[in-house]
Amino acid sequence: MKFDWNDITIVPAELSDIDSRKEIETTYYQHGIDMLPLFTAPMDTVIGADNVDQFYKHGLNICLPRGANYNGLYKDDVFHSFGLDEIIQMLNDGADLPKKVLIDIANGHMKKLYDVAKRIKEEKEVELMVGNIANPETYRKYCEIGVDWIRVGIGGGSACTTSANVAIHYPMASLVNECYKIGMDFESMNQRPRCRIIADGGFRNFSDIIKAI
Repeated sequence: MKFDWNDITIVPAELSDIDSRKEIETTYYQHGIDMLPLFTAPMDTVIGADNVDQFYKHGLNICLPRGANYNGLYKDDVFHSFGLDEIIQMLNDGADLPKKVLIDIANGHMKKLYDVAKRIKEEKEVELMVGNIANPETYRKYCEIGVDWIRVGIGGGSACTTSANVAIHYPMASLVNECYKIGMDFESMNQRPRCRIIADGGFRNFSDIIKAI
């Protein structure tokens, strides 16, 4: 049985000593500011030179669109996005990579991506994000080669036509849940960090985000 965010509800405790939602801590401390557990989509319709500073100041993790540089703004604190062929060419040329790299492609199940990710983790000291995937067993494989972040979810975005065109999808709540369980087992058995999950697409309101967390 698979389930999505609409199939989940949160049952309150019998009694709570929390008097106001303002008491709830929603951030973690990084880069000298309070960060939210949210990432910008690496799309030029979402983030650009005119608003990147606002995203950063308000504590969102930033994934720049492909080709974006913004004159080195926050160079080591943001993910820099590359296409698959672009990153392969950079590796073959011996080019330096940013400290945070996102290989931004629609189909994270490609063996070509897996092989490149493995090569990067073997050859470079970078924080690597890949995606997107829609199979928990693929998440396991990326854990095994040391990928740091993985974007999970295919066809969940409001403008995404992948599921309608090619029938590929995995209910997001089940996908996040199953990947998380695999990750916890991986950490326990291998004594090294699991690949962290970014749930990408299918969020309609704040309650869906709370359920994902």
